[in-house]
Amino acid sequence: MQGDDCTNPVVDQYTYIEEQFALDNVDTICSIFNIDPATLDKRDFFYFLADIYTSYVQYGNRQTICDTLIAEKDEDILI
Repeated sequence: MQGDDCTNPVVDQYTYIEEQFALDNVDTICSIFNIDPATLDKRDFFYFLADIYTSYVQYGNRQTICDTLIAEKDEDILI
């Protein structure tokens, strides 16, 4: 992995999601991820996000996710 080039987009995504939850903009996050707001559990959602990144690393695709994050660093990859 390439250090900050890989970690900064992840931190930015988590920060954005945390901010939206703090502002009670649950519908915004739910629409991005196609989730029914009535079924959203914020704690489970953050586990889901963590699993996305850790599964790439765990199954040997660390460079794939890193390359994707670097290539999309100037794009809003949440939308």
